[in-house]
Amino acid sequence: MVRFEKDKIVVEIPSMFPVADWLERVSDLVYAIGAIDKDRVDNDNDCIYTLCSLILEMMPEEGDVLEMLQAKGLR
Repeated sequence: MVRFEKDKIVVEIPSMFPVADWLERVSDLVYAIGAIDKDRVDNDNDCIYTLCSLILEMMPEEGDVLEMLQAKGLR
């Protein structure tokens, strides 16, 4: 689900699996994006590397995720 607020775009993805699995899934997603056929990408404006870097930088550490869940009373 995507929600647009005054100063942000919020993307919510419901999940039912442990945090470690979520981190692994996002890492897998980044790997898959990085494996996209370069012949299908505009090499003058290659955004695959920066997109993968952005996603990886946005990922919290597992301990931080557990703290966020605990703060929300979900753990």
